[in-house]
Amino acid sequence: MERKSKGLTAKEKTFCNCFVSCGSADEAAYNAGFVRNPKRSGEELLCREDIADEIKKARQMPHKFRFRRFATVGLQKACFRQNF
Repeated sequence: MERKSKGLTAKEKTFCNCFVSCGSADEAAYNAGFVRNPKRSGEELLCREDIADEIKKARQMPHKFRFRRFATVGLQKACFRQNF
């Protein structure tokens, strides 16, 4: 399955950061806003090459910056009730 758009959406980037933090695809998908079927969404996202590349980049990022990105998204969701 090919994607026409370039780049990742905010939800997909959040998924990558959450996956690096927790290591669980379905938990990361749920936390990123893929709430209808997080297990399936997580599995599908992990199969994509662009997602795998973003996860590799996130893993290479120093721990304090990864935590800051993850915390910022969580705070935005809690304060503004936005789905990313």
